[in-house]
Amino acid sequence: MIATKKSIYRKYRLHQKIKKMYRYQYSTKTIFVPYNEDLQNKYILELQRNYDYQIQLEIPIT
Repeated sequence: MIATKKSIYRKYRLHQKIKKMYRYQYSTKTIFVPYNEDLQNKYILELQRNYDYQIQLEIPIT
């Protein structure tokens, strides 16, 4: 995928949307989601499909 201004801006906006709900690492393109969370979040799915992000399920430590 060629990085255009539009795609870079879209990825930035998606990061802003998921930052409030989930933890992510930009350098490894990984989104950390609690294991009991629904994986049908449209922002996560778009990052996974269009920008090759990986989803890592986390088990919370209590």
